[in-house]
Amino acid sequence: RGLDEICVTDHVDTVYWGSNAPRWDFDWDKAQRELAEARQLYGGRLTIRLGAELGEANMAFDRAEHLLNHAPKLDFVIGSVHMAGKKFGYFDFYYIEKNTETYYHALIDSYLEDMLELAKWGSFSVLGHLTLPERYAWERHRVPLSFDRYEERLRSILKAAIDRLIPVSSSLEDL
Repeated sequence: RGLDEICVTDHVDTVYWGSNAPRWDFDWDKAQRELAEARQLYGGRLTIRLGAELGEANMAFDRAEHLLNHAPKLDFVIGSVHMAGKKFGYFDFYYIEKNTETYYHALIDSYLEDMLELAKWGSFSVLGHLTLPERYAWERHRVPLSFDRYEERLRSILKAAIDRLIPVSSSLEDL
């Protein structure tokens, strides 16, 4: 299909879905077995890498670091947030309710606070889906939201991520 390389990124979240109970482990043995099988089948035609989508690190950076420290060497890590913030009880955005514009913007505010914390932490390769609340409001209820009013906050998040990834002694021009 024209691909030379692919990276498989299972969800490795700091909580268990549905209960939000703390998660301290992931079945890396199974992931490595499946990776070896895929490499055996397709290795001559496709480079297959191992990664993780590290979700909800902002809920417990100590658990996120534990999960990463107990992983095999990862080629790629997506830092992501899938849940509304603490004041909303950390519910999964998939279950977003039909509500008022004020409600949606309060969710976005909370989400962006969590994304900023994640960006400042910075133990990932890329940030995942910065506009997730917008996506689910549209997909679930056909409510069109705009992130236009959040441009400055989005810049702060991206700047924090860049600042964590670029050594202090370097600049973008040096890279």
